[in-house]
Amino acid sequence: MMSARVPPAGRSKVAITDYTFNDLAIEKAILEPLGCRVADDDRTGKDKARLLVLVADADYVITQFAPVTAEVIGQMRKC
Repeated sequence: MMSARVPPAGRSKVAITDYTFNDLAIEKAILEPLGCRVADDDRTGKDKARLLVLVADADYVITQFAPVTAEVIGQMRKC
């Protein structure tokens, strides 16, 4: 059984790069009670410039199909 990891003090940012479902209600229901702020910008994840900004200050990143390239990973300052 997995246990939830307690985020660092303050609101941790969880960047969701893209998604194909209707909304992020399930993710928010799980993550917000843990003190996380769920952030998304472009539900397709196809705009590289927006993706780079989204992940730059994220503590955690959840992705579905967005191309998380070496450049995108290199932009991440916290994870």
